[in-house]
Amino acid sequence: MELTFLVDNNSLVGSYFLAEPGLSMLIEDDGLRVLFDAGYSDAFLINARRMGIDMLHLDRIVLSHGHFDHTWGLDALIRHHFESVSQKMDVTRPKLVAHPHAVTSKSGRERAETGMLMSEDKLARHYPLTLTREPVQLTERLVVLGEIERVLEFDQPASFGNRHDPEGSIKDPLVDDTAMAFVSDQGLIVIAGCAHSGICNTVEQAKRVTGVDNVHTVLGGSTCRKPSPNALTRPRIIWPRSNWNRSTAATAPTLPPRSHWPANARSRKSDRDSSCRSNESIFSASSHKTNGESPF
Repeated sequence: MELTFLVDNNSLVGSYFLAEPGLSMLIEDDGLRVLFDAGYSDAFLINARRMGIDMLHLDRIVLSHGHFDHTWGLDALIRHHFESVSQKMDVTRPKLVAHPHAVTSKSGRERAETGMLMSEDKLARHYPLTLTREPVQLTERLVVLGEIERVLEFDQPASFGNRHDPEGSIKDPLVDDTAMAFVSDQGLIVIAGCAHSGICNTVEQAKRVTGVDNVHTVLGGSTCRKPSPNALTRPRIIWPRSNWNRSTAATAPTLPPRSHWPANARSRKSDRDSSCRSNESIFSASSHKTNGESPF
């Protein structure tokens, strides 16, 4: 498995990659090319072009949830594919996998739209949709986790804005939140988009779905800006430090040697006295690749 961060909220001086408060990754395994989230804008496409990554031949698009900072970049991808087809270029039509509520309208405090910009029926004109609450196996080792069970008492997130169903508006519990997992030879790699269900609940879901208890790496978004004191006393995983609510941190037993780090990567100590925590550093990078058989 090879994982490439296409955009997140970090960009190092001299790297010339764009950053934004959003997230997008390209995950490749066993010949399958998966776009995991599309960020907020076309930044992920620009970064992909600068890395020489082909975005015309994707097999799957997986959405972690329906929020703007993970889905609004789909508009740019659709335009990219449409314009390429109009120039008679070869374009693969990827299948899109998400929770049914990921395509439901959402709003924040100012009543502005914070969910997807495109309705389900219009999205279906561009991509075949698999909207399900159940896990979806993509390859032998790579799986979408489905609706995440919130089983841990200390990891119970609050609602976030409003969801506008046909029956009316409700406080949004973000049940559309999901994540991915990869079973590597070294253990389970959990790939979170935002972890609105709680990062510890997300890890537990990955263990249940895959049947693998050995967790090797957790990376992606954590939404843990204000974790409860109870959550911070649980020695399970490292909380990443967040800017807004996004982080691309990978937890690991030890940091990789510098010779294995991406050129634009850095390590940092969390400024939280937390965790779900150990004394180890946090590895963070923007727009880089990491391998499923990684040095993590």
